[in-house]
Amino acid sequence: MPALACALLLLAALTAGLGPVLALGIGTGAGLGESFIALWGDPYLRRVLGFTVAQAGLSTLLAVLGAIPIARALARRPAFPGRGLLLHLLAVPLLLPALVGVLALVTLYGQQGWAAQLVRAFGGEMPPLYGLGGILLAHVFSIYPWRCACCCARSKLYRGKAGGWRRNSASRPATFGATSTAR
Repeated sequence: MPALACALLLLAALTAGLGPVLALGIGTGAGLGESFIALWGDPYLRRVLGFTVAQAGLSTLLAVLGAIPIARALARRPAFPGRGLLLHLLAVPLLLPALVGVLALVTLYGQQGWAAQLVRAFGGEMPPLYGLGGILLAHVFSIYPWRCACCCARSKLYRGKAGGWRRNSASRPATFGATSTAR
């Protein structure tokens, strides 16, 4: 059943995204099939759609791969040095307005940013921020805390008393960063 719900959600998202484009073609007198063929037949639109899907997949993959170790550390260790600082740093992207987050990334990683100056001081060259790298950096910055929260809550659900990864029936829904105790 969850697979069916995911498939329906994916179909709804594709319809919401491609529906207006196909409707433009239908509005010109072309049928749905002709609009769809024209959409996939245009090399520019195919390239843009492929780039969008690739960068969305890469953003998600990078955020999840980075979030799993942090979430496991937060879920398994209720107290360790720097835990409070880590939780506060993870909350920063959630609290910042999007424009402030983008300006912070440009200030740090732009051509005249702190990170670029540090890389140049050691004889390196910073890759350009404006392109796929910048998009991935901005997306991972904004979705990383959410991935950590999801992974952390999920790991608490499956962590047993002995620290194994089995369903713990005594656990209850936990909030991000909080410790759960079995009843």
